[in-house]
Amino acid sequence: MHPIDRKIISILKFGKKKQKEIVNLLDNEASSRTIRRHLNNLEAAGRIAREANSGRFYLPNQNREPVRPKPFADQDKVNSILFSLEEEHRTVSSSIDNYHENKGTIKDILALFGLGSSAQTEDIQVETNVLNQLSIFRDISGSQYYVLQNKQNLNSFMRVFDYTIDILEKHDPNRGVIRLPDEFFRDLLMSTNNLYRNWFKGKENEEFDSRMTDRANEILSIFKQTQTKFHSEIRRLLTHISRDDSKTVYIEMVKSNKYDQEQMLMDAFYTYDTFNEIHELLKDLENAQKNVNDQETAENITQLRDEVIRLYMREMQDVS
Repeated sequence: MHPIDRKIISILKFGKKKQKEIVNLLDNEASSRTIRRHLNNLEAAGRIAREANSGRFYLPNQNREPVRPKPFADQDKVNSILFSLEEEHRTVSSSIDNYHENKGTIKDILALFGLGSSAQTEDIQVETNVLNQLSIFRDISGSQYYVLQNKQNLNSFMRVFDYTIDILEKHDPNRGVIRLPDEFFRDLLMSTNNLYRNWFKGKENEEFDSRMTDRANEILSIFKQTQTKFHSEIRRLLTHISRDDSKTVYIEMVKSNKYDQEQMLMDAFYTYDTFNEIHELLKDLENAQKNVNDQETAENITQLRDEVIRLYMREMQDVS
């Protein structure tokens, strides 16, 4: 979630507010136009609602029971999980290298994953314990704060993350013997985005962001060569790390013509500050349209660009 969206929701947790009140409270965060745009997007997504008579914004689920504060993570438990994941990811990474370098046999790879020599399938599954550990860590990162408070745990997580990126780079489900389950990658990417949400709230190891920023180029490279099904999580991660890289990723998604037009339209208004960067957005879409080879994709980009202009003009009229 965008930091401004998060702050709007935090404000509304204390009660209903008029648009002008919210704009005044966030005056130091962004322009009034930008705040209004975020209010409109949140309302369209159903995250907030507006009273018909008073026009005040409120949270649709405001009457539910108070949410208990997120507890701090047990560092010993986190350490145990990350230690296990680090060992398993190291084994998977080195095994893939050995297979490709030495042209290992199916028997060797099957033995690695504890499947025995009698199995004949090429769809190799990681041990259930590994996937369970990834799932548990994802749940911890999404429900607790200071998951990587301990520096040892931060270092261990970064090694697991590096192994995952390395494996994702070498992993091709359409070629070769090893085909890892989607959860092996997706749970770790989701956990990383959860940790970033903690960090934005000031409730994660302060070095986490700088460590991830050092890996921006590798993450961007992975995005360009991995399957579409992982793009959403990788793009969210890049949005946290670098706005410029996020824009690059957005244009790549537009050019791929694999995503719903409505999704691409909404993403445009999240990726670019459309009041201050509208000309940059339109220029990037124009260049993308010129650099695609098939007519259908070019027409879709043209339609997307026209929709961006239409919505921008509508918002400008609403503001005036």
